[in-house]
Amino acid sequence: MNDSDLLMRAFTIRIIFVAMMNAWPAALLLALPAACSAPAPRQEETSSTRADEIARAIRENRPWKTPEEAEKDCIYLAEHAGKKHLDALLKVIEREDSAPALAAILAAARLIGPSEEPWIENALASQDATKRMRVLLLLRESRLAEARPLLARHAKTLLDPRRKDVAGVALGAMSACGAREATPDIMDYFFSTDGDGAALRALGKIWDCSAQAPALPREEERFRLRVQLTAHRLAMGPASTAESAEAMVRVMTLAELDDFLNKQAGEVFPARGFIAAAAARPDFDAVKGRRIHEALLASPDETLAARILWGSPHELDPKAVRSLLEDERSVRTDGLPRARMCDFAAARLTAQTDKTKVDIPAEPERREEILKKWRAAAGR
Repeated sequence: MNDSDLLMRAFTIRIIFVAMMNAWPAALLLALPAACSAPAPRQEETSSTRADEIARAIRENRPWKTPEEAEKDCIYLAEHAGKKHLDALLKVIEREDSAPALAAILAAARLIGPSEEPWIENALASQDATKRMRVLLLLRESRLAEARPLLARHAKTLLDPRRKDVAGVALGAMSACGAREATPDIMDYFFSTDGDGAALRALGKIWDCSAQAPALPREEERFRLRVQLTAHRLAMGPASTAESAEAMVRVMTLAELDDFLNKQAGEVFPARGFIAAAAARPDFDAVKGRRIHEALLASPDETLAARILWGSPHELDPKAVRSLLEDERSVRTDGLPRARMCDFAAARLTAQTDKTKVDIPAEPERREEILKKWRAAAGR
């Protein structure tokens, strides 16, 4: 609304007020609704104006008072201006301030598309390590289809063993984007760094094989098997690590996993605890995770079996749990109640039946009562 509109509105209201005071005809008062209902500025116009002002302040390099204000403005810009002011968000990403840059990354991740590919390409080839890491985070958070080939093209330079900070962020982005084409460069980086666990973790996620995964094309299957063999050699050796064990079971097909568990679950092998932990992760295939936990209940390591009964996120096969109802081995370890294996089994069966948290009563009498109930149900 311009100044003349405001003056006209004020003048109309004044006439009506005077008319009311002097008892003018009621017909004249019909002008009141029209005067008082003059349109207010539309919400979208207000939003656009504020977005324009935020973008102008960014282009003029005006600083924010607080990181919270920066985050709020960047989010507002993404929500109300769309790609109109995307260049302003990209400018923030290039700034030195870390807090505003992170806010801009999260906001711009919703908006970037193929038209920003040249900017991303230049940033990935930059000598500025901070700029490269920020753009890698942007790709990781985005849903840009071009992210995968972009990362693969720059994999060799991004995975420089002399810059593990950049390489670590690059591996995270490659993992999130499923950059399988970067596998040879990731493997080269892994061996050139004497086994950087981050590289193996990324390969495990890139080649993660779900229970329902279809067969891969021949060339991709060759890469998957190479990753699996590397992870298996390390995981099953004396220097097993969490990364190698998780990568090994992630990359296995369901048939390969079943074969592995049939051979190893009843043995004591170095990676058993790492594998059990990987199977409990929220992003691990649920079918494979359940198979692993059920199979490892047969482990000679009673502490491992007890931890699975106590904390597995999977609905375990009652038959596998009932097989431990006669197991009198005592479990004594940090983080678990002191109890027998049979007590853990009874507690697990109770929790799965009642849909409650696994719990073992402190009173010995109550423990025996629950155990007898489940032994009787199992015909023992």
